[in-house]
Amino acid sequence: MNKIGYLLSQYPFPRHSYIGAEIDAVRERGITVAAISIRPGVWSPDEMTERERADAALTHYLLTSFWHVVRAFLAVSLQRPIGCMRALGCALRYGHGRLQRTLSGFFYVGEAAAAGRHFLAKGVGHVHSHYTSTVAWMMAEIFPELEISLSIHGSAEFIDPWFCLRQKIRKAKSVRVISETGARLLRKVADPRDWHKIAIYRLGVEVPTLEPKPGYHGGSFTLLFVGGTDCPRTLDITLEALKVLLQADRDVRLIIVGDGKNQVVLRSLAQSLGVSERVNFSGWKNQEQLRPFYAAADAMIFSSSNEGIPVALMEAMSYGIPCVASNVGAINELIVDGESGILVRPGDCQAIVSAVAHLIDDACLARWIGSAAHIQISEKYDARINLSDFATFLARD
Repeated sequence: MNKIGYLLSQYPFPRHSYIGAEIDAVRERGITVAAISIRPGVWSPDEMTERERADAALTHYLLTSFWHVVRAFLAVSLQRPIGCMRALGCALRYGHGRLQRTLSGFFYVGEAAAAGRHFLAKGVGHVHSHYTSTVAWMMAEIFPELEISLSIHGSAEFIDPWFCLRQKIRKAKSVRVISETGARLLRKVADPRDWHKIAIYRLGVEVPTLEPKPGYHGGSFTLLFVGGTDCPRTLDITLEALKVLLQADRDVRLIIVGDGKNQVVLRSLAQSLGVSERVNFSGWKNQEQLRPFYAAADAMIFSSSNEGIPVALMEAMSYGIPCVASNVGAINELIVDGESGILVRPGDCQAIVSAVAHLIDDACLARWIGSAAHIQISEKYDARINLSDFATFLARD
């Protein structure tokens, strides 16, 4: 295989820098990568890292206009009417009788037609999908000569009853999951005849070489959250925990690095709880901009109702930061409770309060947990190893 297509939802995108690293690992094997991002990235060139700017220059952006997709579908439907009818059938199945969802499905068919035509023009025979499994599924129906493989990250994919995972797995040549939990959930959905397609290849981060953090020694205790702030994240619980800690005369501040549609609601909640002066909403940051936040953090807080394995937690642990996280999804594969982090029941404000207070009161414990976290990431989640292993698998696929 000398050419591989990558089908992405939006790139560059905050918290998805590992996709660029993965593509680099594939290219290092002498394989040409043709990348399509359905939507442009959320950052301007000035906000990107140097590597992200280089990746963006090599990426074809599909949604330059609505009519571009419509014209592509009309052209392809004349050449491949049966394939387009099959894809429209997928859209109906995806819509599940709901008008808005069905209309979205029809537009996905147009995206699939435009993407497949571009890949074939580039001489691509195999396409790997990140966060675009619906478009990839429909594309394979229109262009059966294109093999597809999927990365399924979770957690939304596993809990959406209309996501059509069973049908997508049947169409794919292989399906990559990033955790044992993900593989187990996928086997519940997939036809047993397709279980052999499921492969576990974990994500990873660049592991810095650093001395263990010294632990808290007075002054404001800095809690850090990094990631999207919308559901399934439960930052309302984090803000309530902050209020309890402040009422107990704990000198704590919270930095939220990330964004979401609920920012106004979260700012209003912080105001109503009387903690707004102790909360810094910093917005999205690229990888280079994140480093000083990790350096300043005394602990990472990650409250959520459902997760795969968050890259932000991996990064924080790689910096030797003790992490307090909800015990949901595959997080317990990343954090060994009481050893490489502290796991709390989802939605339990008091459990967060107790965990943070424990780290404040016991600097030796915080330092020990942070050091164990760094070792855990170095041994199991080093991007150089994990992404290289997956690139080798993809090249053989």
